[in-house]
Amino acid sequence: MTEGQNPPGWSADQPPPSDDGFAGSPPPAAVPPPAPPGPASPPPPGWGPPPVPPPAAPGWGPPAPGQPTAWGATPPADQPGVVPLRPLGLGQLYEGAFATVRRCWRAMVPMAAACAALVFAVSMLGWLAARAAAQQMVDLADTWSRLAPGETVPQDQVSTFLHAMATFLASALVMSAAISVIHLVLSGAVAGVVGRAVLGRQTTPGRAWRELRPLLGPLVGMTLLIGLGYLGGLMLCIVPGIIFFVFWLVAAPALVLERIGPIAAMRRSWHLVSGSWWRVFGIYLLTTLLVGVVASVISTPLTVITASSSLDQIGTDTTATSLQFLPTTGPAIFAMALAQAVTTLIAIPLLASVMSLLYIDLRIRKENLAPTLSAAARAVDQ
Repeated sequence: MTEGQNPPGWSADQPPPSDDGFAGSPPPAAVPPPAPPGPASPPPPGWGPPPVPPPAAPGWGPPAPGQPTAWGATPPADQPGVVPLRPLGLGQLYEGAFATVRRCWRAMVPMAAACAALVFAVSMLGWLAARAAAQQMVDLADTWSRLAPGETVPQDQVSTFLHAMATFLASALVMSAAISVIHLVLSGAVAGVVGRAVLGRQTTPGRAWRELRPLLGPLVGMTLLIGLGYLGGLMLCIVPGIIFFVFWLVAAPALVLERIGPIAAMRRSWHLVSGSWWRVFGIYLLTTLLVGVVASVISTPLTVITASSSLDQIGTDTTATSLQFLPTTGPAIFAMALAQAVTTLIAIPLLASVMSLLYIDLRIRKENLAPTLSAAARAVDQ
């Protein structure tokens, strides 16, 4: 087939050829360029890329190349003495207290024994005076019960009764105040020993006494102030007295270790306990119960002697039934005084050690005292 001829079967009436080779077909429409891709639809929740974090605070960003990560193991705290120099838990407070007693018993035992001897003497005198005054009141009351109807009580007997009552109250008050002063003085002495034990230093009895002697007056004055505040609080429905007492629990360590006056020590204790009142109260209550159990195990035989002697006296003396709350015989008074001395010897040093460590713990938490203690521990002991 030559050029210009139609293929067999095609009609002769054909449109003229076009330039693009498709006879009779219009030129194809221009194809628009593809549209630029739009924003992709968001992925399902949780599967998208993580958000870009904000810039980290100085010191909390990723470590520089070659530097240890900040999330590695916590370095151990410095421990030059009986406790690590960091905030202490309850177990560490107790471990530190027992460690102090073990390491520094040569300084603590003589001081505790001397204070226990004083408590024994004060208790003997106090119980004897109270018992004599109470017996006199009971005798007078028994005499008045036998008066005939209409017979008046002699005025001199009324004066004697009032004098005996005043003697009884004064004996109990003086005995309690004296024992409280002795206990607080012993607590101050223990605080000085604990302060040096935390720095890894030993204390001799002579050095402990030399450091404590200038503070005896302030300690006695602070005891009286705390006692008055406590009693005043008790008169205001008891609860304020307990609150004040807890706020002043670390006043003795503050006075001894910081060498400040009584009022300043009470203010210092109030400041340190503020914000931790319930924690301090719980630690003191638990520690008091624990040391009370230890002391009672030792003093129970003495208490049995007191009770049996008093019961024997009640069985032979009809007026003694009104005195059953007091030790009524010589052996009973001796046993009661000895039990109080044993409590002073055992319970007070342990309780004072825990309170002194609690004072240091509060200062570490509130004032970052640990670096200062570390530097002091490295210094040469003068």
